[in-house]
Amino acid sequence: MAPPHPHSGLGPRTARRLLAAFGLPDAVFSAGLPALLQVVPEPLARELAQAPAPTSMPRWTPAEHWLAASTDHALLTLADPEYPQALLTTRTRRPCCSRSAGSNC
Repeated sequence: MAPPHPHSGLGPRTARRLLAAFGLPDAVFSAGLPALLQVVPEPLARELAQAPAPTSMPRWTPAEHWLAASTDHALLTLADPEYPQALLTTRTRRPCCSRSAGSNC
């Protein structure tokens, strides 16, 4: 199960919509308020347009440590061409991110 997201109103369905509209997560956070308002409701768009709160940063620390542990580790989003096709075709609730180890992403 994925950790709860620091932004209220941002569940898997909304996250997929944002990734589809903007691509990688960095692009979502740098999109700006006018662009975000085209995709999500105003309260969430305002939250996403602001810098992340320092209290939300520690919840990503385990993933960052896992990524740094090996050059074979990767974090893939729905926008990545290496995202496992089996997850796209066989699951109705696709995870927004997938961790991968090794060259068979």
